[in-house]
Amino acid sequence: MPTVYNYDVLVVGCGPAGSMAGMAAARGRAKTLIIEKKKDIGIPVRCAESVAGLHVYEKRLGIKVDPASISNDNVNSMVLYSPSGKESGAHRIKSSIVERRLFDKDLARHAIRAGAELLINTRALDVLKEGDVVHGIKAKSDGEEIEIQAKVVIGADGFVSNIARWSGMKRPELSFQCYSFEFMGLKQDPNTIPIFIGKTFCPGAHVWWMPKGPDSADVGIGVLNGFLGKNVSLRTLFKNFMAHPVASQMLAGATPTARMTGTTWYGAPADKTYGNGVLLAGDAGSIVWVAHGAGIAMSMSSGYLAGQAAAQAVEVGDVSARSLSRYETSWKSTIGKSVLPQVESARVFRELVATDEMMDQAVEDIGTEVLAMLIHGRGYIEQVKEWLREYRKKHC
Repeated sequence: MPTVYNYDVLVVGCGPAGSMAGMAAARGRAKTLIIEKKKDIGIPVRCAESVAGLHVYEKRLGIKVDPASISNDNVNSMVLYSPSGKESGAHRIKSSIVERRLFDKDLARHAIRAGAELLINTRALDVLKEGDVVHGIKAKSDGEEIEIQAKVVIGADGFVSNIARWSGMKRPELSFQCYSFEFMGLKQDPNTIPIFIGKTFCPGAHVWWMPKGPDSADVGIGVLNGFLGKNVSLRTLFKNFMAHPVASQMLAGATPTARMTGTTWYGAPADKTYGNGVLLAGDAGSIVWVAHGAGIAMSMSSGYLAGQAAAQAVEVGDVSARSLSRYETSWKSTIGKSVLPQVESARVFRELVATDEMMDQAVEDIGTEVLAMLIHGRGYIEQVKEWLREYRKKHC
């Protein structure tokens, strides 16, 4: 018979969403356990490592991130490059580039210091259910089969969320594959994020370049499912990108020090991020900035809100879907104001990058507006849509 453990709140996954969920639940006086399938939190890295407005989220969540886990805290602008190398004006931003190997561990420390327990090398095998009510999981921890009974289970287990699947939670179908490298020896402005667009190297999306220091950066491509041509690999697309007239100069003499791959959502959030005894946070609920795939800040925030809602439900003795729905109301009324408009931004951006000719003209005419649409969504979508209408009138 498996060993049985009992908790108020069980969090599956110890990334940014899981750590903040565990911390919030523990702060709410719930007996909390976080499990993580990895043996070493934060490794391997599957992320561009950028967090816009990191210090705003620190204040909201009541934490102080270890400065050692931030590789670059001085990113203040973005520029957009067309397929032929045309450059937009700079769009002002405030972003930090973190070291996920250290950052994820630091967030886990905050959860532990708040009173949450943590089990690494522990893989969920299935949820425990009575009817449609989730009340724990079956797992394997260090090779031992165990059962963890919990009043609320929070799925923070990333893009391929087994908690979502086992709980019958429907998520979007649109996603993109990521293929990136960490480089050293780059020629770059360490305070600026350059974004590259071009059909030959990043069909339907864009290349990100996240400067981690004076001469180092995470550089990668993301390609939507269905956009990768027959017999074309992500490796081939990245080689095509390295021939870009601007990128080739920045990459000249650079050396890759790590390769990272992964997948993330490129669609609307899950239809529902709550159920009887279960919540979904971060990538598990597709709560990401879909227009550019960023997820760390949204994961931290949604995880924290999930942990709060779980602790409150436990405290009042009602973990039904009706009670836990306060979580979805909460995230939609706060971070949802940024997340939800981005669904439309992503759709418009896919139209904009249909041809290299259109991209070249768009960067020249409205490059900063395109960047603003990718980052902010609201207030810029209509400007880009109007440009698209005028362009089509002239060229179609």
